Amino acid sequence: MPAEAAVRHQRREATLGDLAARFAQLGILAAPFRAPKDRRFSGVAILEQPVGPGDLYLMLPDVHGDAAHHASRAAAAGASGVCAERSLGLKIGSSVLEVTDERRALAAAGALLAGDPARHLDLVGITGTNGKSTTAAMITRCLELAGEDTGLLGSFMYWAGDTTTYSVTTPRHGQAHLTTPDGPALHAALADMVTAGTRTAVMEVTSQALLHHRVDDCRFSMAALTRMGSDHLNLHGTPHHYHEAKRALFELLEPGAPIVATATDPLVGEVLGRFVTSAVLVNGDGVDDDLVRVGTQLRVGRRAAEALGTSPGNLRLALPVPAPHDLENAALAACCALAAGAPVEAIEESMATYPGLPRRLQPIATGPFLVIDSMLNDPVLDHALGPTLTALSPPQPLTALVGPRASRGPDLNEEFGTQLGAELAGHGFSRVTVTRGADVLPDHELVTDEVLDAFVGGLRLNGLAPVVAPTTTQAVELGVAAVASGGTLVLLGSEAVNPAGELLHTHLGERGFDGWLAGTRQQQVRRCVDPRGRLGPVGSPS
Repeated sequence: MPAEAAVRHQRREATLGDLAARFAQLGILAAPFRAPKDRRFSGVAILEQPVGPGDLYLMLPDVHGDAAHHASRAAAAGASGVCAERSLGLKIGSSVLEVTDERRALAAAGALLAGDPARHLDLVGITGTNGKSTTAAMITRCLELAGEDTGLLGSFMYWAGDTTTYSVTTPRHGQAHLTTPDGPALHAALADMVTAGTRTAVMEVTSQALLHHRVDDCRFSMAALTRMGSDHLNLHGTPHHYHEAKRALFELLEPGAPIVATATDPLVGEVLGRFVTSAVLVNGDGVDDDLVRVGTQLRVGRRAAEALGTSPGNLRLALPVPAPHDLENAALAACCALAAGAPVEAIEESMATYPGLPRRLQPIATGPFLVIDSMLNDPVLDHALGPTLTALSPPQPLTALVGPRASRGPDLNEEFGTQLGAELAGHGFSRVTVTRGADVLPDHELVTDEVLDAFVGGLRLNGLAPVVAPTTTQAVELGVAAVASGGTLVLLGSEAVNPAGELLHTHLGERGFDGWLAGTRQQQVRRCVDPRGRLGPVGSPS
């Protein structure tokens, strides 16, 4: 860590003059800032967040209600200033910073306020559709076992030294948990890492974060692209625009930084674009210069070794449950860990003892029936469900609790339902329950009749007769009833299915069931990323 980091990373206030100068440098300052340039701000508030004395209130495009009203409210609460697009025409005094892009301004304000902590970290960026969390957790685990105190920002937790925030708790930096947080929360977390003496930070980088410029003030020392699909079309509009958003991560790489991706993914070329020629591809053309994975064996060829800054050789990815999708993620994680300086021995030990993240095709209960939990969305594309079932040899009968994704629209849900139905029918599932999740989803995420009909119709094309439950609680009760005397219940999907495991835990606990394996999701995450026990025993708070 550079010597100046010990002072600069602790910065938690800045002047509006410095912020205006940074906006001007970025080309987003829309008009000269004429307020006293030494006026200081010590926090950033957005949308309907409470505004306190000394805060900068930054107006985002999706703020509800009248912009002038929100600006006046912020000024009355003692805000140091207001930042908004020039087109809003706010006239509440001289402390208005006018910008052309509020989201870019939000990220820049967060970086300046925190003292630009990203400059003092080696950042590993993980993007893709499926496998980001698993790959990030595996990299973190490898580096931790190698003795490297590592930071983590992702869908399950933010970990910075002694500071941990889990997705099931209230975040430390005052924001609803996002996989990649907004600028102020992101850079505050990175600053915590630098304060703790962390050198490397592993970050899941979402398409929304890239589209909204949340990580524009970061420079990444390496990147991994996990398996791609089509997602968040309500935000991006088309798969092409979604893929373009993902590609933006590679524009933020330091010169010469490696990109690791899977050559067998049919979308990898489109997403990488002009970066494909410089990427290190796992299972490329099989010549000596490439990365080749055969089963649990990964061979690092000469060109790949040069790109990763390591030596050619072989290593084993002996996962406890060697499902193909996890082996694919493990190969990417091993490459990133090698590039970060982890020895082969630490990587191999990390993989051999990897316990699995919550909701990633992991067994969470056993006896009198087995429960497997997964947020898997594209089982046929990932070739994951079948091999996992084969590896676990689950008892019959097989029952599935599934749910559509409202954000994917009817066409993609019909395709998903058809693929999922073929997978379930092919493995002999005797019962399928579909939840609408009316008891667990907010109104804006509720599944429409059109989406539900499309998803259920896809399942029925494969000879299944799904039962629709209005709530996830009812779906859990139906699933338990189907396997009460023995069998396997598989929870598949996100959104409405996400809380099913916890509802099931409560349901079974009330009936004296004692076969729960996984502990809380927080404990599962800690087992994955904290093999040295830096956060204390898994059963202890952190």
